[in-house]
Amino acid sequence: MTIKTDIIRDLQGDLMDSDHATRRLFRCWLDGSYLGEYHKKSNVAELKALVDEFGICNGLDAAINRWVIPQFVKYTAHDAKCSYGYAQKVIVEHFKSLPNPDNKDLLFLFTSDLGKDAVDILIEDYLNEVRDAHEKQILNFGLIENHRSPTMDDLKALGVSKVTWVPAEKGAL
Repeated sequence: MTIKTDIIRDLQGDLMDSDHATRRLFRCWLDGSYLGEYHKKSNVAELKALVDEFGICNGLDAAINRWVIPQFVKYTAHDAKCSYGYAQKVIVEHFKSLPNPDNKDLLFLFTSDLGKDAVDILIEDYLNEVRDAHEKQILNFGLIENHRSPTMDDLKALGVSKVTWVPAEKGAL
């Protein structure tokens, strides 16, 4: 067997199934089972930093996807004992070769699932704490300093980047 056939073998079957062997082994990569506790702590710290940077509203999923792609390629390269670049090339070629009658971005869908796996095993509790704090802010939004009307700065502090005002219909008030 060649390195390429080893990589492709690991990408066979329904990769969207969270119980797929490659997905399970990738979770082991993320949780430090391959490279040790330091690797897990590093992964947790990097994901928490993304949550802190993007919050829960502003592109967090895309940031996690950008983070998880090199992690999966590093895992694949480590497992296949090849270079990062070669592993990446084989993965991309494989996904491009898959039957795709609905013309979906299969690699993107797979990457999104890997990102969800990473969040689930590494920072789910932290993300829930951030979501709870965000929801609390929203619930308390009307109780800002002396019951003053909220400003755009208040909305920006909650992660809102754009507000579109829609006029009420006549007679609605």
